[in-house]
Amino acid sequence: MSLMKILQEQIGSQAVSALQKQLGGTDNNQVQSAIQGALPMILGGLAKNTQNTSGAQNLWNALDKDHDGQMLNDLSGFLGSGQAQQTGQSILKHVLGGRQGQAEQTLAGLSGMNTQNAGQVLAALAPMVMGMIGKMQSQKKIGSSGQLAGLLQTEGQQLRKQSQTSGLMSMLMDADGDGDVDISDVVQRGGLLGKLFGKR
Repeated sequence: MSLMKILQEQIGSQAVSALQKQLGGTDNNQVQSAIQGALPMILGGLAKNTQNTSGAQNLWNALDKDHDGQMLNDLSGFLGSGQAQQTGQSILKHVLGGRQGQAEQTLAGLSGMNTQNAGQVLAALAPMVMGMIGKMQSQKKIGSSGQLAGLLQTEGQQLRKQSQTSGLMSMLMDADGDGDVDISDVVQRGGLLGKLFGKR
């Protein structure tokens, strides 16, 4: 099973409700759309950061030190706490770097919520993604930084194949790092995230 599917199954209705409440009663459909958009952004960022040996080792060390997956035992409680935002923002600085603002704007356009709320969704979900991967590490399902990098690279390839449109993940994550992400193009080209998740 892919990391994306594991994460989708991990987020139940209670967690969605907790996140919706945190966002001040944002429309449920917007929250759902934002979640479906945020997860591949975070996974894509992690995949990009593990393209070299040092990046993969740094992620491995961070998982081993701070992310054992315990927060997954009470995900709705964690998502409803201030801790989720604080931890998530710290993670996003490393995972997305200078692309964080672009990711938030893209997610806002795709979900229909404002940029601030889109940023909160990304921040809330980042610890969950790290926790899930960290849990796999602690359970010895991932045995080395090299294996971790391979897993994330494969995940990124699967997401690109599922998109049915070339370059979706590149547009979302600016894979070449040149800062040239045309957000309006992402939003307008036939509902790209809908295609990615089989909604259209």
